[in-house]
Amino acid sequence: MFVITKEWFDSNRDFISGLNRAQAEAIGETYPLKKGWKERVLGKVITLEQKKAYEDAKGLVYAVRKKKVKTSREMKSLLLQKEALELELEIAKMKLDLQNLKEKLKEN
Repeated sequence: MFVITKEWFDSNRDFISGLNRAQAEAIGETYPLKKGWKERVLGKVITLEQKKAYEDAKGLVYAVRKKKVKTSREMKSLLLQKEALELELEIAKMKLDLQNLKEKLKEN
């Protein structure tokens, strides 16, 4: 068993926020956190498994956000590449149309 202290809590919480969802659930709190959650948590007795789960979840939110941002940037890049290819195809069609028109003018 382990008693949650302010020092342990502060050293293992997420950078800016108090707790992320995984941390809250690891120590038996509902998420989103309700008023008075910090007072309920400090001094609470938890198992060593809960302690480890809480510690392992530190920074989890930022890892997920970072992955989402990376995925979003990759998606934007792919969309831009697709648009560029579509424009290149349109230009190639216009060049072909122009060449056909020139050939018709030469025939007349």
